[in-house]
Amino acid sequence: MFERDSYGEAKVAAELADPAHATWVAERDGALLGYVHVGPCKLPHPDARPQHGEIYQLYVAGTAQGLGLGGALMAASLDHLAVARPGPLWLGVWSGNQRAQAVYAKLGFAKVGDYLFPVGGWTDEEFIFRRG
Repeated sequence: MFERDSYGEAKVAAELADPAHATWVAERDGALLGYVHVGPCKLPHPDARPQHGEIYQLYVAGTAQGLGLGGALMAASLDHLAVARPGPLWLGVWSGNQRAQAVYAKLGFAKVGDYLFPVGGWTDEEFIFRRG
């Protein structure tokens, strides 16, 4: 239920069609290797505003890690958001993903809060990061 409602074909199609959102993909020979999806900020932080930009997801397949795809996808999203949604940039990251947190810190993001993110039958502790 959670996966279908959050990441099912209809939901993803609607997000791709929404002009407030942008998505970039990395692929090879028709195989998806990674993607980044951005749009208006919807994080539960008192300073977050819908006119601010948020990086919703950035994923690179395990088999494609180390190829520079994550950096290229992040650069494309940051360039886009600088024009489309100037001002603070936000993202949420799982509290247990220290590797991603270190990458975000190198890009100028800092932890400014946390929240609980329901994932199906359990809840993840997420950190809120902000740049700018």
